[in-house]
Formats: sequence, structure tokens, C-alpha cells
Amino acid sequence: MTIRFLCALFLLSLTSPAVAGDKPAEGAIDKAKVAQIIEQAYPGAMIKEIEKERFKGEPVYEVDFKHEGQKLEALISLDGNIVKVAEDD
Repeated sequence: MTIRFLCALFLLSLTSPAVAGDKPAEGAIDKAKVAQIIEQAYPGAMIKEIEKERFKGEPVYEVDFKHEGQKLEALISLDGNIVKVAEDD
């Protein structure tokens, strides 16, 4: 019975939003707020994709977007600060 319980617990943890990264940590911003930050910093930006990544061991949002003809990539910390912006390849 113990092995069944541990297997069930393991399978449940795989579907947990906290593990899957769907739910932001308490105090962390969500994807809608990330989009708002980019749009404020780069008016008229066309956002292609927002996904969670790691940068120097810290969780961040990576945003691929286009602004004034340039393809850019931004890293946004979970507290809403723009960490880095660079041209995207």
C-alpha cells in the first residue's frame, strides 16, 4: 500500500500547477502583466510569445516581440523588472 500511495503522490505532483509553472508564485506577476510591462516600455510592440525560463539560476519570463521592425527578446523578473533586452536571432 505504501508504494501505491507514493506512486499516486508522485503522479499528482506532476499535474500540480505549481510544478507545471502555470500558476505564478505568490507576489509574482502573471503573463498578462508581463505583456503590459512590454507594451508600456515599447509602445506598439507585437508580442509573439511569453514563456517562463531561467536566467542565471533565477526564474524569469522570456518575451519574444517585434518593435519598430526589430525582433527583440526581453527577460522580465517575476517581480516585474526588465532584466535584459536584446535582439532576437
